[in-house]
This record gives sequence, structure tokens and C-alpha cells, in this order.
Amino acid sequence: MGLLGFCAAALFTAFLPHPGLYGDSPEYFTLASNISAGLGFTLDGSAPYLYRPPLFSAALGLWFRVFAGPGLLSAALFQSFVFGLGAAAAYLLALELLPSRKYSVWAAAAVALNPFLLPFNSYVLQEPLLLCLTAWALVFSVRLLKQGRTTDAVLAGLFWGLCVLGKAVAWFAPGLLFVFAPAMKNAGLKRGALALGLAMLAVLPWTARNYYVSGRFIPVNDQGAGALEWYVSKGAHAAAGGGEMALTLRQSADSEEQYRKDLVAFILSRPRLVLKQTLLNALRFMELDREWYGKAAGLSMRWQYWLLPFLLLQLPLYAGLFMGLRGVAPHLLFLNAFYLLYWLQYALYWGEPRFAVPVYPALLCLGILGWLGRKKPAPVS
Repeated sequence: MGLLGFCAAALFTAFLPHPGLYGDSPEYFTLASNISAGLGFTLDGSAPYLYRPPLFSAALGLWFRVFAGPGLLSAALFQSFVFGLGAAAAYLLALELLPSRKYSVWAAAAVALNPFLLPFNSYVLQEPLLLCLTAWALVFSVRLLKQGRTTDAVLAGLFWGLCVLGKAVAWFAPGLLFVFAPAMKNAGLKRGALALGLAMLAVLPWTARNYYVSGRFIPVNDQGAGALEWYVSKGAHAAAGGGEMALTLRQSADSEEQYRKDLVAFILSRPRLVLKQTLLNALRFMELDREWYGKAAGLSMRWQYWLLPFLLLQLPLYAGLFMGLRGVAPHLLFLNAFYLLYWLQYALYWGEPRFAVPVYPALLCLGILGWLGRKKPAPVS
């Protein structure tokens, strides 16, 4: 399945329109290029950078240095490589969760050949790497909860640490695994603590680096007031003048810290808009990403043209996810809780279809398992 995923991604990026660098891509590409040149994690070639998480740029920069150097083709090969590894992990995750190898093959193929996942290999963005790391972390977490082996605890902890360095949204996963540790076999609490400790240890050097260069406690990255400004300038808040208010608050604030506090107070003063935006974010998270089809392939991005693919591909998986919430096996409880908490974070902040890419293998397995459970109860491990 790994080879299938790599070949599908490589062929997609080689023969279909390439979107080039835009949005967040130029920053990631520049950071990776500077790392490959030995300049470190810096955007301008000298000053340490704090805004972006480090892992994707560092991994891509290492790829550039070892192989062909900076370039869009080289980046596409890197994305295809990690996507193939993610497809292999999706297959192993499905083997742990689904009742037969046949279902596991189909689930992994649905990742490797998914027409709404393959376009991400054309972008210089984090999603293929995050999908890969999250899928492997879930494989070892599920195995740990089912079998209680120390090796799985070590690998789960290390992969969750890498996930957090890739994007801080996965910060809660090692702690969630520890919460379910008492349900493991063979001194599970100790193994849960081992996984949690190793995840924290993986992140600690970067946190120390951030403190050294900034004098502030920044576990992974610091988007400052920018993330809050982005939140109030879009969606329901934007329609109510959030962007203009953000500009006014910036002009009147004495410092970046004061501006951040003013933005938080402004958001909390509009609870109805927060609720509306949260619901919209949750729905956006569920959608199929159509950005490549609109901006690179030249198709319409209007949602009504994509309603049928959503009804056929996404809605059944979410229906299966909710049907399967009655599962009582510890590894299923963990996986369901992980997906729902991941989803909740983006609902509270900003929902984009691409943010759901890293957890798609989990949704796929849980969705299939939910539908299969209607015929036969899932076995309790």
C-alpha cells in the first residue's frame, strides 16, 4: 500500500497541473531552503523564526540537502514519499481495527488513491507529513492499548512527539493515551507514562530553543496575535465587522501582548457569533477540499457542485463514526475520543477541509467499523 500511495502521488504531481507556491507554501519552502543551506530555522537568513512549527520545514530541508536540492519537483517527491508511508500506516491501522484483511486493503486504497488527498502532494504544505505521522502514532497507540507492549509505548510516545512538532494541535494525544493506560494489559499505567514522557521529551529541545531565542515559554510555535486576528477577520465575525475592529484594536494597543488581550476580550464579548462560527467551522472540517480543483485545475469551487461527492464519500464515514461511538474496547474509546477532540479544536478556532487530512485514516477506519457494527458487534479487546 505504501508503494501504491507513492506511485499515485508521484503520478498525480507529475502529470496534472501544479499550483506553484502561494498561501503558506512560500514560507515553508524558504525555511526548508535555508535549513538545507545550513542557515537554520530562519526566514530571512539570520533571525530565528518562531511563527511556524519546525518539523515539516526541517524534514523537507534535510531532503533538499541529501537529494536534489531546493525545488518544486524535489518537494513533490518528498510529499509523495511521506504520503506513501502514510498509506502504509493506514493499512496497518485498518488491520488493527477492521475484522478482515479485505476491509483493510480497501481502506488503505481509499487513502492511497483518494482524489481529494492526492492534490496535497502538489503543495509545499504539511498535510502529507502530518497524515503520515498521525497514522503511525495511532497504529502504535492502538497496539499499545490492545497488547500493552513496551515497544509500542516507546514508538507511540516518539511519534506523538513528532506530531506535536509538526503541528501543536496533537498536543493532547499523549495525555489522552495516558488516561486510557489503566485499561492496558501488563502494568499499563507505567507504559502510558512512558509514552507520555517520551512525547514530552521529543518536544523539549525545541521548547528550550524557543525560550533561548525569545525569552518566552513557547512549546512549539508562536503565531502571536496573528491567529486571533485571522479568526475575527473571517467567517461570522468578518460579516459583523471583525476585520475593521481588529485594525482599530491594533492601532490603539500599546504592545503585541495588549493587542492579543484586546482581541480575546473582543471575541468573548460576542458569544452568539462564537457559537455560529464554531458550528460553521465544524461543518467546514467535514467538507472535501476542493482548492486544487478550483485554483489549479480551473473547475468551479462553488459548494453546490461538490455536494454529491460529499454525500457519497464523507457523509457515510461520519455517519459510521457516530454509529460506532457505542464501542467499549479501550482502543476504540481512545480513537473516537482522539478524533472528536481533534475536530473540536478546529471547530473552536477555524475549520478548513485540509485540516482534516491528518486524521482521515482514523475517520475512514472508524466510519467503516461503525457500519460493520450494525451487522455484528465489534469484538472487545
